[in-house]
Amino acid sequence: DFSTPYWKSISLTQNINYLNAPVQLHHSIDDTVVSIGYSYDLAKVLKDNNKSYEFFEYEGGGHNINSPYFEPAIQRTVEFFKKN
Repeated sequence: DFSTPYWKSISLTQNINYLNAPVQLHHSIDDTVVSIGYSYDLAKVLKDNNKSYEFFEYEGGGHNINSPYFEPAIQRTVEFFKKN
């Protein structure tokens, strides 16, 4: 609820102008804890604000991106930090 000052103050999407580093997003479409819609919305805000980001979605793995999806996710993470 961005009408509440607290939530607005800590929201990345509401404070996107402060983001100066690349971001990498990983999300499973079967995550039952956090809707993948959150990552779709964040990716749109990042794109619309010309921020550097990568977004990977996985068909399975749940909230913790369990195997066999974990392996490519962690490899992508390692590569991301090597180049950034």
